Amino acid sequence: MSEPKPDEMIKNLVRDYPLDALEFLKPEIIQKYGKPVEISFVIQEVKKHSHYDKNLKNDIAVCYTFGKNRRVVLVLIEHWSDKAKFDIHRFAQYTIDLSKRFPEAEILPVALFADRSEKWHKQPDAELKVGCFGKEYLSFRYQLVRLKDHQAEQYRKTKNRFVAVLRSAMHYESEKKLSLAVEYIQDYAYIEKDIRLIEKNLIIMEYFLEITEPEKEIIIEMMEERRDSNMIVQELKRRGYQEGMEQGIQQGVEQGVQKGIIQGMEKGILQGMEKGIKQGMQKGIQQGIREGMGKGIQQGKLEAKRETAMALLDEDMSVEKISKITGLSVDEIENLKRGEKDS
Repeated sequence: MSEPKPDEMIKNLVRDYPLDALEFLKPEIIQKYGKPVEISFVIQEVKKHSHYDKNLKNDIAVCYTFGKNRRVVLVLIEHWSDKAKFDIHRFAQYTIDLSKRFPEAEILPVALFADRSEKWHKQPDAELKVGCFGKEYLSFRYQLVRLKDHQAEQYRKTKNRFVAVLRSAMHYESEKKLSLAVEYIQDYAYIEKDIRLIEKNLIIMEYFLEITEPEKEIIIEMMEERRDSNMIVQELKRRGYQEGMEQGIQQGVEQGVQKGIIQGMEKGILQGMEKGIKQGMQKGIQQGIREGMGKGIQQGKLEAKRETAMALLDEDMSVEKISKITGLSVDEIENLKRGEKDS
């Protein structure tokens, strides 16, 4: 299966929810003109000059028509998952071309950034100016929207379906990762009614949340414990959302402990080498490495499984199901649960 293309996913999300997108990106427009009477999408005209050839696919222009006077507002949305590739000159060129094609329309250029980095060390160019001898002849600015600057929890109960999906690209606490997908299914599945749209939106969320196959299984488990969502879960299963889950559990546990194994090995190797060096013998070094690796692997596996169990306890999953997923005994998980309450 090919890697999902975030630019295309965002464009499809705008197409599915153009009004919700406007309400999030520029609510002042609706406050001033009311709800649009017509919404359409501008077909892009690819030009011959070099600015257009590679990155035009990142743009989507939505035409909103308001009131009896047929006032037209064009919102040009350019999505970027990589800030370094943003080109303000190309963005300005396309905005100018839209202005030429629709001279009577108001135009709002929006650069929507859905990158995964928590902080930017350098901001993208906010303004383009052209001038000579201290006189400015051309100025271009745009509205910058960076999703990581928004708190996902702030939109927990939003009625905006565009935002509900893009909560996955906003800032969230790591322990809330799986909850974002669960909350979407719980809160919007019955509103959408179209299971295909739910699946498509979940794919977008999976991309931004970096959901693994085993984590899909955990999401299904969490949803099955919520009676009001059981029908949706069964339908998602039937349509293949849970395909390969049984294998995914085992694979995921193995992948999940891999980090702990590596950390344990590194720690064990260092400890073993130190032990061998102190003995001053090459044999001691080698033996220490072997002992440390064995001990470190076992310790790393156990720690990784415990961390997984703690995360699932935070999501109120039953002890029995956590035991099944992690391989830890029920007693071990109960001890972790008591320790969590005491802390």
